Amino acid sequence: MNKWLLRLSQATGLLLVLLTLTSALWPAPTATNQKNSLALRQIGHDYLSLIGDVSTRIPAVHAGDNGTLLLRLERNIAYDTLHQIARAVLSDYGIRADYTLTLEDCGSGKVFLGSLWPGFRAAEGSRGEVDAACAGRDQETRCANIGLAFPAQQQAGTPSLTWLLGGFGVLLFFAGRLTPAPQQQLEPALQLVVGQRDYLQLGRDCTFDEKNHLLIVGDSKHKLTYREAKLFGFFANRPNEVLARVDINEAVWGEEGIITGRSLDVFVSRLRKMLVKTEGLEIKAVHGVGYRLLVV
Repeated sequence: MNKWLLRLSQATGLLLVLLTLTSALWPAPTATNQKNSLALRQIGHDYLSLIGDVSTRIPAVHAGDNGTLLLRLERNIAYDTLHQIARAVLSDYGIRADYTLTLEDCGSGKVFLGSLWPGFRAAEGSRGEVDAACAGRDQETRCANIGLAFPAQQQAGTPSLTWLLGGFGVLLFFAGRLTPAPQQQLEPALQLVVGQRDYLQLGRDCTFDEKNHLLIVGDSKHKLTYREAKLFGFFANRPNEVLARVDINEAVWGEEGIITGRSLDVFVSRLRKMLVKTEGLEIKAVHGVGYRLLVV
């Protein structure tokens, strides 16, 4: 149970970290972002209408670098005129934050003209007439796209709650990894029964007294020889484990130095006959490897 709780802790922590990173790198569109995007499309529409273009489709707004909204009109744009239109549209949309309005080269994507503008203030009593920084000067004309950004919104960043959840996720993940796993207990099929002697309880109705070479299966008691007890004890202490013939021979007959090829199979056959009436306990041959005491 504890092992599953540790795994659940790790999985939950990792999920929170991934959600935090996703929120930070690809923030979900908010109502403010949608409103800003609609305002930028309106700016593009009003500008095209002003120059007599009433048929060109207004493209979708794309998110550029550093939170800048980009409208790809790909045409020559007069910045002074664009600024006046943008000022009016942002006022109509109730967007009062300071903003940057830029023109980006169609080919390179680099900004070649732009400025930071104060947002519309209700106290101004109008749409906040502000002269462009380059008003009256000759301005470069080239194929351009419109960029609109709001520095105050960019600085807001990811909400602190999101980062708090991410930090909590990191703690959960490493807590699951650093918490020592609980020591594995003996399988239910292999337990010590404490009484006058210590026995190994195997399966449902089999008890092995290794010290006294006694194997009890149901109501039957079998007095094992020294070698039978040694072999069965080797199996009983490694339930459900595949044991190689060479390891079994070394553990049971290694002290004699001479091992006959069929000795192991003969002794296994004897033990199998003693276990024939027990449930959930069987010595299985593993082809090409050795044997395994199967405990269910």
